[in-house]
Amino acid sequence: NAEYMGFYILGNILFCWVFVYPHLHQGAPVLRLAHLLAGLGAITFLLIVHVLDPGTVFPQEDASQFPSEPNHQNKLIIRSRKLYDGRVVEEKWCASCYLWRPPRATHCSVCNRCFWRFDHHCPWVGNCVARSNARFFLFFLLFCGIGGVCSTIALVRSINALDPFTDTWGWQSLRLPILFAFLVVPLPPGGSVCAGLLLAYFGGLVVMLAKNVTTKEAIKKTKQESDLLWEDIDEVCSAPTDFRWNASRRIDAWLASLTNSKPLPDHYGGL
Repeated sequence: NAEYMGFYILGNILFCWVFVYPHLHQGAPVLRLAHLLAGLGAITFLLIVHVLDPGTVFPQEDASQFPSEPNHQNKLIIRSRKLYDGRVVEEKWCASCYLWRPPRATHCSVCNRCFWRFDHHCPWVGNCVARSNARFFLFFLLFCGIGGVCSTIALVRSINALDPFTDTWGWQSLRLPILFAFLVVPLPPGGSVCAGLLLAYFGGLVVMLAKNVTTKEAIKKTKQESDLLWEDIDEVCSAPTDFRWNASRRIDAWLASLTNSKPLPDHYGGL
């Protein structure tokens, strides 16, 4: 769906450039430039979020530390592990990825991977939003919201400039309902409704990030305790980045190293 989202953004810009901005006069060049830059920024960060690995959890143990047969398929197996700072955390066995899942990591059934600091799977960007690409997803939402605001301002000014009682029949008589429909229909990233929703979602994610809470944790009402209020911001901003296909090669290499020591589940794949 990332391709569709890119076409939506381009369609929004093209529509305003062809049917809206030519009828504006005062301030139109500035608004047009802001809309264009916002659209290009949204497409750029859409591509970044789509191609980056969200933060795949790679196995840290060898086959000797896996749950014993025949219970390795049991998704409820939990172990306790002491970290280097003295904290004791619980790790859950993921029978799909064949690894011990660290705290705040979650398995995505769509991507068939476990990701660090999993937030949600976004069908619009065609990828999960997790530790390594969350900051780019925020910029994507911000630029989409700014583009929506620009198109909303342009549409409102264009509608105000129309006089439905004096315009002749034909295209001019249809411009008013078409512009009004485009203004209120929540077609991403254009329209006042969609612009407001995108900016509200952006603000909500920033607040949750400052409170060390992900979207999944907020929905399930499970908040991770932390001594630092901005701990998640530091983790997300400094998270390493890699491409999705590089992560797939690393997983394949790890699986190949296990073939001689431990049988793997038949359903492991789809990477």
